[in-house]
Amino acid sequence: MGLRRILRRIREKTLAWLNITDKICVADEEIGRLWFLVNSDVERWRTQQFGEEREALQKFLSITKETDVIFDIGASVGLYTIAVAVNFPNCKVVAFEPDPETGARLAENTKLNRLTNVEIKAWALGDKISELTLFSDGLDGQAPSLKTYPGSATGNITVASQTLDAIVENGLAPAPDTLKIDIEGAELLCLQGARALLSGKLGKKPRNIFIELHPTFLLNYDSSSDQVKKLIEGFGYREQWIRSRDDQIHLWYLSTNLEEEEP
Repeated sequence: MGLRRILRRIREKTLAWLNITDKICVADEEIGRLWFLVNSDVERWRTQQFGEEREALQKFLSITKETDVIFDIGASVGLYTIAVAVNFPNCKVVAFEPDPETGARLAENTKLNRLTNVEIKAWALGDKISELTLFSDGLDGQAPSLKTYPGSATGNITVASQTLDAIVENGLAPAPDTLKIDIEGAELLCLQGARALLSGKLGKKPRNIFIELHPTFLLNYDSSSDQVKKLIEGFGYREQWIRSRDDQIHLWYLSTNLEEEEP
């Protein structure tokens, strides 16, 4: 390990121990220059190391159009939200993040990048409007989840839950062109709450569904990857791209109603 790397690691540990927030710039030729606030190795991994999702983020940017409305469902600290909003200043990003501490950091990162095309919603998304228990240990813990599993967060809070159908139908957000979904196993619940939207009954139908499946976590919801895929395909979407990472699967689906090819 080189001296610079050793000194950087010492600085990171000191900042975390003192609970001091650091400002970092993630510069990438294909993704652009993104700014984030961090004060832990977990936050640094989620941003500076792209959460090991650099290829998926690149694909997501490649299918985005300049004036798209993007729903970032499970936005976390804002990697996808910030990247899209910076690269496509005329688009609108609606970022959903129910965890208060994570949502606060998302808001800080949005402000840090001087973005005016991002709107943050503190809702969990499911199959009904209600209140749910969210298991979370905050910024430094595992990703928040609606279910517990070995190694998951132990803290819990009550959060409001909405459905995508209700959000669009009631004008709480504009109809999306793209759904990006990464919600730790609750994917099926979210999609079940979007039946009218995905079937085109609310007007504009989303062009893209970009989803991260968690096969192991899905079992906690008595569902499976195959069940989620079948539901998406039943609404008239066809798989365009797939990548696997550990026990996670990234997929891009395109509406078959649209006569357009992969960018």
